[in-house]
Amino acid sequence: MKDPKKSIIKALITISVIGFIVFVYFSKSQIFSIFFLCLYIFSSLYSLIDKLRHRFGKANAIYFPTVNDEYTQSTSTILGSIIILLTLILLLSLQESNFYVCAGFIFGLSTLLNGLFDLPNGRITLNKKMIKLFGIDENIPQSDIKIIEIFNNRIVLSKTNEEKLTANNLLIDFKYATKIETYINDRKINKELLVVNNFHQA
Repeated sequence: MKDPKKSIIKALITISVIGFIVFVYFSKSQIFSIFFLCLYIFSSLYSLIDKLRHRFGKANAIYFPTVNDEYTQSTSTILGSIIILLTLILLLSLQESNFYVCAGFIFGLSTLLNGLFDLPNGRITLNKKMIKLFGIDENIPQSDIKIIEIFNNRIVLSKTNEEKLTANNLLIDFKYATKIETYINDRKINKELLVVNNFHQA
């Protein structure tokens, strides 16, 4: 399985490079530059709203810690702070307000808040008879899974065809293991699906 840390860093670099290239390329056209800048802001605000929904108990998923959490949180916090600082400097240096500077400030603020209210990267979702687990690219039908085992550093899905899928690099304690176990048992459609919380056996 891919190293989640490398995947996250690669994704951040790719998105940043593509976004920068696209923004510079279309900067001569005000319509396109405004569109892509607004798209960036919308994406950041959407992520922030999703995190706030979870904190108020309205998200249809369970989040749990991974070894890479501090990297993603610090990246958003530092990046947001830099953007806010730069836009404030530009705003003070300009004689009148500028759309790009104001939009950049909003984007920087939402990025900073995303870092401050950041959630753990680990996530498991049971929805529409499917299971989606952090570190596993595919959505898996519940009917294909017979056992879900929860360990302190991984979650193992054992399929009916004896294949095993593993989400690694986790930092699960007893509290999170219990939350995951309860969440799966409450939402599973396949009643034969067995959840094994290895913390209970420790």
